[in-house]
Amino acid sequence: MSGLKKVDCCIMNKGGIRINMPAGVVSEGVIGSMFPFDNRYVVLELTGQELIDALAVMAGRGGDAVSKELSATFNDKKELTSAKINGKKIDPKKIYNVATIDYLANGGDYMEPFKNAKRLWVDDEKYGVHVLQYVKDLKAAGKVIDAPDVWRMVKK
Repeated sequence: MSGLKKVDCCIMNKGGIRINMPAGVVSEGVIGSMFPFDNRYVVLELTGQELIDALAVMAGRGGDAVSKELSATFNDKKELTSAKINGKKIDPKKIYNVATIDYLANGGDYMEPFKNAKRLWVDDEKYGVHVLQYVKDLKAAGKVIDAPDVWRMVKK
């Protein structure tokens, strides 16, 4: 959607998805209830250290939703202990492109490490619109929604 050649990972807060998707028929009303906010997708340019700092915030609340490229662990004290992208330790000095929502990019949910990041792209549509279109595209292709429950930020 952004036209960027590379997005390294995606991050979403648990509170940004308000209800679970039920089994069976998925209506526009369900999608609207899942994503009731006026949030927009944003792609940020972050240093690895800023990304690590953001993951530490997320670990402090018991983890959040991250894309399959990213894995992170935290301990019993909710301190970040490991963070990797595509199996490689995040390099504090490297630049990463991170997709998220504008609420987090603006520092919402204590995501201070995102506030000063360079914005490479901001969507002009609410993110729920894209989720709804994705569901419609799956249905048109005769596919079902299949999202295994995989935790990528885990306590170890």
